[in-house]
Amino acid sequence: SLGCVDVEQSGRAAVNFGVKDLRTVLNVLLWSRTAHKIMELLVDGDDLVYTRDDLYHIVRERLPVTDLLLNPMDGSWLTLSVSTTLNNARYIPKDINHSHYTALNVKNALADAAREQSSDSSRPSVDIEDPDVPLVVVLRGTMASGARVSLYRCIHVGSLHRRGYRHGAAIHKAALKESTAAALLLAAGWDEKCRH
Repeated sequence: SLGCVDVEQSGRAAVNFGVKDLRTVLNVLLWSRTAHKIMELLVDGDDLVYTRDDLYHIVRERLPVTDLLLNPMDGSWLTLSVSTTLNNARYIPKDINHSHYTALNVKNALADAAREQSSDSSRPSVDIEDPDVPLVVVLRGTMASGARVSLYRCIHVGSLHRRGYRHGAAIHKAALKESTAAALLLAAGWDEKCRH
């Protein structure tokens, strides 16, 4: 209903889809009520990794660091953050199954690539609170004792279930997330009932 194409379920909690133009991206960002994150796929999940070195080399080889992190306005580096999601973690090799160290490894690969391409050996800074380029690494454990790696750029900062009206307010630990409430209403057909 938001103008996406090739919509398909991915795992138990995600959806992959294509967009035709920037208007569709903005439409999804503004009107999706059930999503926590909306991300652009940068590296597909076809590559198997077994070690930190494997992951480091995939990031170095597959991500064009200047396109991703260089500010086109003034040539300075944009800030970044990297978070990691581990799916089917029991099949992810020990060398890469710690989310913090995996995120650090990806950040190091990007920083090293940026330093190599910079005339003054500068590199992007990390900003966990408000990064210009928030990245998400997803590792999916496989029975082949390796992990499939996907790398995404989040097109927003933070979780979409917090759209601001409770910003700064104390939230009860048992409060229902807005995205979960919206999903329940959609599953119950409430949107259709409201249209009639």
